[in-house]
Amino acid sequence: MKLKESLAMIVIGLVIGSLLTLAVVNLWQSPINSTENFPQDTCGDQPSCEMPTSIPEKTQPSIPRIEEFKAEYSRKRWMGYDVFKAHEYYVRALDAYKHGERDEAVKLFEKAVEAVKEADLLPSLPKRDWEITDSNILIDDVPTPHDFVPLGTIYVKSENGYVAYPSNEPRWKLSCFIYVAYGESEEGDVFVYHGKLPFTGEGPHRPRIWLNDEWIYPFPTFYSPLYYDEEKVTVYNYDASHSYIQTLTYDHEKRLWIHEVKPIEGDGPRLKIIGRAMGKTFWMGRWDGPFIIHGITFNKKDIDIWGGFWDIGEMTAELILNGRRYVFKGSFLFDRASHLTYYYDSAKDGGAGAPLEFSCFYLCQDEFCLAVAHTDNPSPFNPPVSPQHQARLNLFMENRSYPLTEFKFWDDGGIQPKIFKLVGRFDGGEIRIVGEPINYWPNRWGVSKGTWWDLEAYRTWGRATIHWTGNITINGKIIEVDAYGIGEFTRYNERLTD
Repeated sequence: MKLKESLAMIVIGLVIGSLLTLAVVNLWQSPINSTENFPQDTCGDQPSCEMPTSIPEKTQPSIPRIEEFKAEYSRKRWMGYDVFKAHEYYVRALDAYKHGERDEAVKLFEKAVEAVKEADLLPSLPKRDWEITDSNILIDDVPTPHDFVPLGTIYVKSENGYVAYPSNEPRWKLSCFIYVAYGESEEGDVFVYHGKLPFTGEGPHRPRIWLNDEWIYPFPTFYSPLYYDEEKVTVYNYDASHSYIQTLTYDHEKRLWIHEVKPIEGDGPRLKIIGRAMGKTFWMGRWDGPFIIHGITFNKKDIDIWGGFWDIGEMTAELILNGRRYVFKGSFLFDRASHLTYYYDSAKDGGAGAPLEFSCFYLCQDEFCLAVAHTDNPSPFNPPVSPQHQARLNLFMENRSYPLTEFKFWDDGGIQPKIFKLVGRFDGGEIRIVGEPINYWPNRWGVSKGTWWDLEAYRTWGRATIHWTGNITINGKIIEVDAYGIGEFTRYNERLTD
């Protein structure tokens, strides 16, 4: 009898594990995720969100309880209910099962079911229309803690301690808490970092590091929701097992952006980056609007509009890995943007994926930092205002900042460009630079086919670390450019080219 009971328990455990796997996969296939902007990791259209692979519908077993959970989760999520604690339990249940903790997995799954059942509506905010403009480059405010986490304007706070969109505004697609950095050690090691704290309801992210000429992944994957400690001005996420935490803290007085990835207890790989913002902030739009057009949505006749800011400057990074301590010095960019649909009343019904065709990047050297956001419209649709075309040059020696709108940006025309060029004028000077990537992420940008206006066209999304050369002329003085930075791009071609 004991043998039969043991065999029965093993079978039940295996079934539950399989169901949890299917359930989590299917939960992520529901419209919970939309668009990563930089820069951006735009979920659904490229691998940056690192979602599980979908399973063909015909291979999915009919499990009433799992199906009911999925349906109730999706229904309540798009009605504005606070179901994100349920998602957290769900992820933890899957992780427990993977580590052989079947009893714990069942308990966590029961908590997920109960959390969806008992979910209350999230708080609401006054309804409003979002205006758009062709540029916000003249804004030069220093971001406040409210700009970092705009509670009461864009976000509300759950009773569970995390931030979320209000229950009565389903148009929000994506909120970026993205941290990228480029640096070098005294020993000559090159360091590139792509980090993101997933916002509540968005797909997971695994931090990646370029070191010794390859991408490495020393940290686990982190999941929403995004918790917020207002007193410390700190946002944070956990990994699936809650053994690692990643945090981002804003020191408004010193303009420091402090990012850490570390084990909650014990030893393990860890990273700490202290970035100091320099010069004027690059704004896409204040949180009360107007916003600018980030790009044309590829699968629905709509536009992606965004507001927020990038802070850019110098950074020092300390990485503990395999018993070795690395220290890198260089530059960073923190992207704190939010995106929403313009014509559609809900992100569930509006277009998903990376909009076309944007170029967002920065570059720095000792004398300056330059930030650029530019979009070409490859579609036959003419939006109410021109897509984004703005740049800002911060010259540190002169303690001057120059907004740019008179510039031309182009590349070699490939679906994954190998050459980028920018020529522009600003008050008292001009800039001429050429960029060549030293690495890409992914190494080969994933190419997809089809847009709402051309089913045969090709599109892609990717990032690049770029070495820039050229010169900047300011009041007769020439600055030789030998700078590095990181960019995020989408590209569109009617025919596939290298």
